[in-house]
Amino acid sequence: IVSAHDRRTGETMTDRQLIDETLTMVVAGHETTASALNWLWYLLSQHPEIESRLHREVDAWDGKTGNDDLQNQLPYTRQVIEETMRLYPPGWLLTRRSIAQDVIGGHHIDGKTDVFISPYLVHRHPAFWESPETFDPGRFDASRKATRNRFCYLPFALGPRACIGEHFAMVEMLLHTALVARQLRLRYRRDEPVELECQVNLRPKNSIFMELEERK
Repeated sequence: IVSAHDRRTGETMTDRQLIDETLTMVVAGHETTASALNWLWYLLSQHPEIESRLHREVDAWDGKTGNDDLQNQLPYTRQVIEETMRLYPPGWLLTRRSIAQDVIGGHHIDGKTDVFISPYLVHRHPAFWESPETFDPGRFDASRKATRNRFCYLPFALGPRACIGEHFAMVEMLLHTALVARQLRLRYRRDEPVELECQVNLRPKNSIFMELEERK
């Protein structure tokens, strides 16, 4: 954040802006990250074959926590996190305001118009995703990502207004998932499926009760 600068003017942030951005990253990031992890553990409990592959990877992890170490040693864990946020993006609805007149998808947009974008709908659109309702972390293998339009996946939004906490959130979720999965297995103990509640974040309508099992 300290080294960030305006692309057009080259100016860096003032102290006030730095404080505001840091507070935004910390305060706004805790609930969204927790929401994504709620869905991750629920999905893993429903897909034992994916859970087993993740366990094999985290068991082989040497415990180093530098960013490069995490990215290189836990690629499948990251894919699981990315696929979780495809199906259940915490920020399920984004808003932007147009600067000037434009045409989007054949629709005329006036200047200063509020535009609503739903990552939840984009992430499940059959025009962009094969079997979009299926939980498949393999979608985020590097070779498959390279063939996909980058604008059809936006859990942190995209462009100059993208979430400032994206990198921090990914590192946080990687560490949490790896450290917990090394020790514990989480089991969903209700019979009924989880229902959605679309508020500020995409959350379960009722609490997700999980039973902890110590891994042997």
